[in-house]
Amino acid sequence: MLRRLGELVIEAGLIREFEPGATIYRARHHTLGIAYTRAAELGTAPREVSFANRMSPAGIPLFYGAFDADTAVREAWAGALHPVASWSLSGASRTAPLSP
Repeated sequence: MLRRLGELVIEAGLIREFEPGATIYRARHHTLGIAYTRAAELGTAPREVSFANRMSPAGIPLFYGAFDADTAVREAWAGALHPVASWSLSGASRTAPLSP
């Protein structure tokens, strides 16, 4: 079944190469007074703090990114387990193509 799903994804053109210069945004919620500024703090969550959500079970870290800042914040907001006080937002762009 997963093999067929993979074939359908490819046939539908859902996987594409990120062109150089494409920016991917990532948001992380936190309490007031904290500021995340390092890539390690704004990247994929470590396995030990990865919680279950709509795309992965607890303990399986996934990178959630978006092509615009608003979508990145909305995606992170949807996964928040408690009221959000503040946000850190990062944007990264590639200088070379990134292929699947």
